[in-house]
Amino acid sequence: MARVNSQDGTRRATDSELKWLSYFDWAASLYYPMLKKLFDAFFDGDFPHRGKDVFRRHYKEVRSLVHKDRLLEYTITDDWGPLCEFLGEPVPKDVSFPRINDNSDFVSRSRRRNRNQMKNVALRVLVWFVAILFAIWLLCCLLNLPTVAYTLVVPLGYKVTLDLMSF
Repeated sequence: MARVNSQDGTRRATDSELKWLSYFDWAASLYYPMLKKLFDAFFDGDFPHRGKDVFRRHYKEVRSLVHKDRLLEYTITDDWGPLCEFLGEPVPKDVSFPRINDNSDFVSRSRRRNRNQMKNVALRVLVWFVAILFAIWLLCCLLNLPTVAYTLVVPLGYKVTLDLMSF
């Protein structure tokens, strides 16, 4: 049984950004409800507060089911030594211990995936915004409406004035 504070990494990887993405991205809208049901079922509906207790109960159950001589209590930071000893194999001399899926790597990959999805959502919102502005401009041109100007206050305090008839 390998254990590292994996529950900490899992919590950080499932922060609320994925929930917000699920409102705008079709892939996240499929993934997030499944993930939420899984976390509700396995972690008593409250992973942030009950997750560690659920993991501890699981470890305790594994210890009660597996005979001591067949169970390795292992922390991934222990490197090759305890693992090779348990398996009765020599410690590799020329091979460094693989650290591919540690907490920080898992969290950074999850965050990178979520950020990429956010960029895709932002691009779609921008395309829709431009399309709506174009439709308004086209409608104004076709109906010969008087000049219409809109002032938008965008984040960071900038004011943008759009004169839809001046294009």
